[in-house]
Amino acid sequence: MNDDPDLDVSSHHKRDDLDGRPTTKGSIPVKVFRSMARNPWKFLLGSLVSATVLSVIGITVGKFSLAVENDGWRSRKTLISNREIQAHLINRNQDALFYDDDGSAWDSLENNKEEGWKFEDRRSLSALDGNSKLNTKERRLGISFNDCDHGNWYTYGIMDGASLSCAWKPVGSSALEPEVLLEICKAEQSTLALIKSQDACLTCNGECLPPQSLVLILRDYLSSSVNGTLQMSCEDLTDLYTSSVRSSFTTMLVNCIDHIKETFDSEGFDLGAYAYENKTTTPCPDLLPFIASSVDSSFSADILKVEYTSSIFPTDTRKINRLYDVVNDMDRGDDSIVRGAYGTNDDYFANTLIDEYIETDMLLATASLFITMIAILVHTRSPWLSFIGILQIVFSIPLAYFVYSLVLQLDFFPFLNFIGVFVVAALGADDVFVAVDKWKNARNDAPHATTEEIASVALPDAAGAMFLTTTTTCVAFFATAICPVAPVRCFVVFVGLLVFLDYLMNIALVFPALCLYDKWLLNGNANFFIIICNKQTEVPDVNFESANKSLIHRILSLYYKYLHKFRWAVLAIFAISIGVCIYFATTFQLPESSTVKLLPDDHQFEISNTWRNELLLQQYISNRGSSVQILWGVQPADDGNINNPDSLSSLVIDNSFEAQSDESQIYLRDMCDRLFENEFVLRPDKEYECPINRFDRWLNEQALLNPLTNAYETLSEQVLLNPPPTNAYETHCDNASALPMQSSSFDACFIAWSQINGETTVLNKNGKIQVLIIKAKSTANMENAYSVLKKEWTNFENWLSDERSVAPEGVNGMYHTSGTFWFYDTNRAMLQTAFGAAGIAVGFSSLVVFLASRSLRLTLFSLVAIMYVLAATVASLVGLGWSMGFLESICLAILIGISCDFVIHFSHAYNHLKGNISREERTKYTVIHMGPSILAAAATTFAAALIMLFCKVAFFTKFASILFMTMLHSTLGTFVGFLVLADIFGPSNPTKFVDDQLKRCCGKNISESKEEGT
Repeated sequence: MNDDPDLDVSSHHKRDDLDGRPTTKGSIPVKVFRSMARNPWKFLLGSLVSATVLSVIGITVGKFSLAVENDGWRSRKTLISNREIQAHLINRNQDALFYDDDGSAWDSLENNKEEGWKFEDRRSLSALDGNSKLNTKERRLGISFNDCDHGNWYTYGIMDGASLSCAWKPVGSSALEPEVLLEICKAEQSTLALIKSQDACLTCNGECLPPQSLVLILRDYLSSSVNGTLQMSCEDLTDLYTSSVRSSFTTMLVNCIDHIKETFDSEGFDLGAYAYENKTTTPCPDLLPFIASSVDSSFSADILKVEYTSSIFPTDTRKINRLYDVVNDMDRGDDSIVRGAYGTNDDYFANTLIDEYIETDMLLATASLFITMIAILVHTRSPWLSFIGILQIVFSIPLAYFVYSLVLQLDFFPFLNFIGVFVVAALGADDVFVAVDKWKNARNDAPHATTEEIASVALPDAAGAMFLTTTTTCVAFFATAICPVAPVRCFVVFVGLLVFLDYLMNIALVFPALCLYDKWLLNGNANFFIIICNKQTEVPDVNFESANKSLIHRILSLYYKYLHKFRWAVLAIFAISIGVCIYFATTFQLPESSTVKLLPDDHQFEISNTWRNELLLQQYISNRGSSVQILWGVQPADDGNINNPDSLSSLVIDNSFEAQSDESQIYLRDMCDRLFENEFVLRPDKEYECPINRFDRWLNEQALLNPLTNAYETLSEQVLLNPPPTNAYETHCDNASALPMQSSSFDACFIAWSQINGETTVLNKNGKIQVLIIKAKSTANMENAYSVLKKEWTNFENWLSDERSVAPEGVNGMYHTSGTFWFYDTNRAMLQTAFGAAGIAVGFSSLVVFLASRSLRLTLFSLVAIMYVLAATVASLVGLGWSMGFLESICLAILIGISCDFVIHFSHAYNHLKGNISREERTKYTVIHMGPSILAAAATTFAAALIMLFCKVAFFTKFASILFMTMLHSTLGTFVGFLVLADIFGPSNPTKFVDDQLKRCCGKNISESKEEGT
């Protein structure tokens, strides 16, 4: 083995296609590129015209617009999503189906696909509508609002609306401290004046109603002994707030809150009803609901410190957009005493801001293209090549949209697609660097060759190298299309198209531009537009070593010298690094909450949401759990367009649902009690009774009223003691007194009962029970961790699976569904996509490396390098405190393909020299010939990632962070891991083993080399 790193590769071995002058080969690519070199203007102009025409068609016919589409963030065509979509169709059209007399509503739903809807409750302004009043039990404030139209605003129901609120966090003290209350009071007054100036508040006698907060509770508390507390200034109010008043006020709050916690029962407790029905017996004032929103959940007799509180402003939610425009002008208090953060309970402000951020973040894509152009200019020193390089990137965008919209017929264009501009800017520059460096290397090896001869060698080599990385990157993106979430599917398809079409445009534009560039230099036409700082017009006849005269080549040659010298130490460090990274990568945890945040954690709206979650009221809301339905009569199905959130499914009924038999009636009657015996199942409210059980009780009541089943001495006695049964019972129920009843009468009787009671959970189609719904609640909600949601869904599913196994035929097709479980399913799908796409990408990349190198050893080295990249990237995210959430999983999945690019380039370069050449020579050739392109590509990608870090939407910044880490570790994994493995263990004749096996199998002489190697 020759351990001298400073070997002259060309003095021992030249490439078989460069021996002073390029050789001529008759392959189709060679012929095409020689023809391109002869007529570069013809190819360049033809490509430009074709690309322009297709781009115009794509943009105009495809109706491209910069509108932000941010819907569809739910899984589709999975078991859980199919169930929920069918339940949604029923719930959305429940009244129409209930009152359908001729089956037309059913036929319409079965034969037509429903239009889509917003998956999140964005900008829902339904809390107050019409005359801005709530239809709730009216409870009046005791201080001065008895005659106000909006006095009932202070009931609990408004909490779920879009009213303006401010969450407060005292700095190192309690919100019950006088200075804190004073600061909150003054901030409230300032904000209230601003709201009034926007005509967006609810009024009483021409004045804005005060926000419900600790300040208003204190005013109400003092009003029993002091007049005019509502109109009192903040300073006067706190003057009254003496130590004795504070003590008694705190005692009142403690007694009230402790009573709430003692009474609280997530299955049956209703905060508003509790206050109304028990207002004379509880230690709380009449305004119980806003007391629950004014202290945090830890406040009690043992913990008298109020660490979080809130002010909720009576807002005319029809004008909430006016407040959004001035939210940054609202008083947030003196941050040395208390910090405030404004928002809305329905996240209207946050969602509106996200839409604006998405639009402004897209402007940064222009900056990324500019940075890319600068990087290409620095690397090539040619304005001409830089211009064409940017042009091919720009053209790839409308061309990708042409295929996306007109060929694939994808109508939905989510905001994620705009990330593709950043990606293609970085990867497009990579292709330009490879093409230019391949051309320059070929020119250095044959300085006196014609442009046509150089093209016959450099361009096929460049096209092949770029094709390898393009296919792996495209497959990584397209593999992620297994994700059943529309925005993600559309995004990865669009970016995959961008990458592939950028590759085609590189061949169509950059290749002929290189031919023109070379011709101009050979003709001595080296003006500023063609090349900058051209110190020599003719490249001297050089060998491999003389090519290293450029600065980057000298640096890389020196780098290899020391890498080779300390190769064993470097290998040891690299191996230890892999082990450490794998260890920390395995600690990557799922998030504690399934909530997806699109704004930075330090933004006011996110802070407001975080602090509100600490309040007792929010704990009450969270502990109420989430609604669950158990359905019979509809099949879990989704025949809509999975790629378009605006296209839902038609209703798919289950014709096997038959509840008439005695066995079915008994099962349905008894099943309800068994359901609520489970600890994980809650009743919607204390008094809830399943429809069929209420129906059974009704039959018994009606039977007792029926003279045919009860003996009375006289008719007058019967009328006096009991009124007669209803006509519906007499007409349809065949004198049944309980379930089971006559099967022939069951449907008609059950339907009659549902019509009398307005029970819309019993739906009939043309006189037959078609859908039956049982309502329940789960203890889980969307705020819970993924593991909690998974456990809760599994509990329901396992119990119902057992029930289906024993249920009679006809009623054994029931299933459960919930919006919370759909949210869990979306998270589950994203995680499965991350692992599935990762497996596909890594497997395909390994196959590409093997096919390109025809070497098992190089393939193994590549896999080790890729494993390091993935482990190190994940470990870095662990170090940053990240968790494997919704956004992180999809970012990792689509970046795996990018992580493979560099190692594929090095593997391809290592294999480029033919014959039996020492591993040291091959490794040095690899780093010097391919290193500049990879370093330039890494620098460009780093720049694109850095630009994206200035984005405002969290998804973009997370994508940028993962992209940055991926590029960093890809560079390290390639320049350190792969090179040191190749330098120590690399084959001297990489293709020998595979070629020999093919020779034995196919009887063909694949390789003429007789040197040893594997």
